[in-house]
Amino acid sequence: MGKRSRSRSRSKHESKRHHKISKKHKKRASSSSSDEVVALSSSSFDQRLEQIRINKQKLIEAEKRKMKERETPEEKRARRIAKKLQKDEKRKALIQNVLPETIPYTDTNNPFNDNNLTDVFVWNKKLQTEGKSNLSKKQIEKMSRDRIVRNVAEMEELKRNRDARQSMKEDMEMINREQEMKQHSDWRKTEDHFHLNQAKVRSKLRIREGRAKPVDLLARYIAYTGEDDEDLDDLVADIKVYKVLDGRKNDNFWNDITAIAQSELKKIERRKSENVHSTIQDDVQKVFKVCSLICTVIVESETIFDWSRKKC
Repeated sequence: MGKRSRSRSRSKHESKRHHKISKKHKKRASSSSSDEVVALSSSSFDQRLEQIRINKQKLIEAEKRKMKERETPEEKRARRIAKKLQKDEKRKALIQNVLPETIPYTDTNNPFNDNNLTDVFVWNKKLQTEGKSNLSKKQIEKMSRDRIVRNVAEMEELKRNRDARQSMKEDMEMINREQEMKQHSDWRKTEDHFHLNQAKVRSKLRIREGRAKPVDLLARYIAYTGEDDEDLDDLVADIKVYKVLDGRKNDNFWNDITAIAQSELKKIERRKSENVHSTIQDDVQKVFKVCSLICTVIVESETIFDWSRKKC
């Protein structure tokens, strides 16, 4: 009995395993068939699309043939002229792409008198040595355009560097000019001061030797530095005496000297009054400080006295 039960269980397990394997095979077969269907459908769609394009192109060509058969000689000539103009426009666009916008040269307008300036130069020997002889014409044109763009960028960089150097040079020249002007002004001031001192020395010598010129006597009044108020009062009194002795011949001169002396007196009095005002102001501030201190002490003592009296 034990052997029969074991054989039955084994047969059941084997049947289940075969069933699972068959299911997996069915799934794989169904998935592969679905992939094949999708591939076939996509290929058929591409074929149909290509056939539609071919038919459309054939219709366009047939329409063109019919138009050419029906057109008159004038229309044919106009069509050819328009086609030629279109080709020229394409050629001009290609020429503009060869040279960048920063180079305003064309085949007819350039300083080299080159009618083939925009044509791409092909150096076959160089291409062979570089292993590029198998390149197409478009690739060679692209290489030439890239090289031109690099050269133009390098030229612009050099131009910017040159402009920067030029501006730096101009700045340095301006700084040097300003320094030279400053030094020149200092030298000019020193020179003027030296000449003025020399003129004063010459004037003193002429006055001392008794051969003074009128300008020497006038310069003495320019160099007047001022005296005390007593000296100026004495000067005004002496001027009055000289006016009487002179017989009023030079009243304008003595009046001018009197005005100068009185002006100097007023200046001295003003300075004295300002000094007095400043000293008085300092004293007043000191007094106010002392008074404020005394007042605060009195007020504090009164408050303490009142507080003690109330407490009592």
